[in-house]
Amino acid sequence: MEKCCPQESGCLVCGDPQVYSRGLCQSHYRQFMTERASFENEATAAAYEQDALEKGWILPKQKGGRPKSWSPFQELAQRIREAAATLDDKKKQMPQIPGVTTASESGIPDVEPAGPANPTPVGRKKAAKKKPPTPAEIKKKLKEASNDKKKKQG
Repeated sequence: MEKCCPQESGCLVCGDPQVYSRGLCQSHYRQFMTERASFENEATAAAYEQDALEKGWILPKQKGGRPKSWSPFQELAQRIREAAATLDDKKKQMPQIPGVTTASESGIPDVEPAGPANPTPVGRKKAAKKKPPTPAEIKKKLKEASNDKKKKQG
C-alpha cells in the first residue's frame, strides 16, 4: 500500500516534526539508506535515489552539511597549537654549543634512575610463598577446631 504523496511538513513520509536528513525523520532516513545500500552497483543505487527524489519522498543533498555551532574545544585546541608552535620556534632559536649533545640526539635511550640498592630492610627475610591448603589439611584443621570447642564446653 503506497501513500499518494509526501507530507507537507516535518518528515516527508510520516510527518514527524523531528527532521533528521534530506527531509526524513531518523527512522525513515535509515530505511532509505538501507534500501540504497542493498543495491549491488552504484548506478542502480543512484537510479533508486533519483526516482525517490523525483517523486518527492526525499530532498536533494545539501552541500556543506549542517552548520556547526561554536565549540569551546576548538578554542582550546587552537591555543595548544599556537603554544606548541611557539615552543618549536624557541627550540630552533636556541644556540647550539659545539661538542655537546643531548641524550635524544646521541641515541642514548632514556634510563630510569636506579632504586635503592637493598629494597628490603636489613635483618628481614623474604616471606616464603605459602601453598594453598589441601582438602585433607582443611578437614584436619576443622576437626581440631571442633575438638577444642568441645573441650571448652565440657
